[in-house]
Amino acid sequence: MGCCTRLHFADSGCGLSVAQITTPQASARVALQGAQVLAWQPAGQSPVLWVSKAAVHEPGTPVRGGVPVCWP
Repeated sequence: MGCCTRLHFADSGCGLSVAQITTPQASARVALQGAQVLAWQPAGQSPVLWVSKAAVHEPGTPVRGGVPVCWP
């Protein structure tokens, strides 16, 4: 990662762990449970992807929204 790239792990507030990634080009939040992209925003722009505030963010419960990351 470059000098201006940051990776931070945090609790979403409901016990769901998320990775918060910030680069000079964009920022994103990814749920560690299910590897779902919960938010993505290019720097200086409006959010492109987000999850409804009504979505449930609890361990063991799927987050209804975002983009699941599928890996072979």
